[in-house]
Amino acid sequence: MTNIANLPNIRPSLLLDFANSGRIDPRISCLRPTTATFVNSKGFIENAAANVPRIEYSSTGKCLGLLVEGAGANLLLASENFSAASWSMSGAVVSQGASTSPSGGANTSLITQSAGGYVYTSVTYTSTVGGYITASIYTDTPQRILNFGGASPSGTDKFTVYPLRAGWYRQVLVRTFMEAVTRGVQVLLALGASAAIFQVWGAQLEAGGIVSSYIPTLSAAVSRAPDLVQMLGANFSSWYRPDCGTFVMRSSRMNLAGTVLALASASTNSRMGVYGTGTSIQLILDGVTQVQAGMFGALTEPGVADCNALAMAKDDFAFAKNGGAVGVDTSGSVASAAYPFTGLHIGSAAWATTGADFLYGYVERIAYYPARLANTELQALSTL
Repeated sequence: MTNIANLPNIRPSLLLDFANSGRIDPRISCLRPTTATFVNSKGFIENAAANVPRIEYSSTGKCLGLLVEGAGANLLLASENFSAASWSMSGAVVSQGASTSPSGGANTSLITQSAGGYVYTSVTYTSTVGGYITASIYTDTPQRILNFGGASPSGTDKFTVYPLRAGWYRQVLVRTFMEAVTRGVQVLLALGASAAIFQVWGAQLEAGGIVSSYIPTLSAAVSRAPDLVQMLGANFSSWYRPDCGTFVMRSSRMNLAGTVLALASASTNSRMGVYGTGTSIQLILDGVTQVQAGMFGALTEPGVADCNALAMAKDDFAFAKNGGAVGVDTSGSVASAAYPFTGLHIGSAAWATTGADFLYGYVERIAYYPARLANTELQALSTL
């Protein structure tokens, strides 16, 4: 067979094409002991049962890939009932909305706001200097309605709007705190200072600077467990070659320190991970660092796709990012006799049994070739 345009003349022994197939390989397991939401192919927010992996879609119906997130919690009460006691109104009235909600139900709320009016709720929170908190709300207007009230711990804000189906949007507000204090974080809903009418659904407040999938609440805060997505045992060894091989991976994530994939063994002293938007590789065998490099390109913006190719063989490592220059390392082993690799972690690191360094984003595609491909092939395969 002839090598065409620097592409390999062998087939991958593993191909997980989540974004193009919209399916989960049956060899993959997902440990997440809680339900979790995702946007389905029709554009509605749907609940996935415990331990069921999530394939998510965009507002235009495009399959984004396998969604992998760490643990999260919605700190707000009554996230869909803005007439509940946990919400207050000043110069505003809340009534039943007329539109179908992002979940497909008839459960939106209509806020009729007088000039200077607003609807708000507050959660006691301990801030740290440089720490983050993230609020989000679904609404039928792209104009900003989401704010932190003046009594909240001070900080700087970043506001973003994401379009959804049927004229709905998810507004996101991230605050970077400038003070360390225990005080109420006030989430305030108002469309400017004039009289206005708008619909809302699905309010969320979560620790950290990354907005995650929606977590509905009633009378108490609700937590979502992390997605521990793996291929283990024979489901791993059937395609993995211990002495050499090449991974090609395409992903996008909100956590720039997140892990795309990792190899795990019976000991955390033997592990491998590709993390930090594909700019860093760490390979440790029997407690000794074999490869640890961060020279493979600048960090990509959150939510922007990256394609990376990693080739591994003894004293012969190479990495290409988005078709760019190949980084190499010519010293290091690729396997441990005492602790051989026994599993693949997808979207999280193998440093802990519960996962770590979660992607908070989408794995579109993972391919594995049971050979150390040529550097020109790495560049070709990693071209977006």
